[in-house]
Amino acid sequence: MPDLDLLTLDETAERARISMRTLLKLVAEGRGPVITKLGARTFVRADHFAQWIEGNAQTSRHRSSIELTNPLTEQPHG
Repeated sequence: MPDLDLLTLDETAERARISMRTLLKLVAEGRGPVITKLGARTFVRADHFAQWIEGNAQTSRHRSSIELTNPLTEQPHG
């Protein structure tokens, strides 16, 4: 059996910098990372987490989809 790096749901939410509530909502909607159940415990494999992050990453190359604004003036930077 391969040596798997398993993350708890708390660790997954922390690494993704989202709340547990948001993580559970994403998983329930099928938009979160793949979960693995071992008995009563729930985990996310580290490789599945990495794939999920890569699949949802946005890059700054798509500037039109990411509007940067100055919070003091609400005017676009640039």
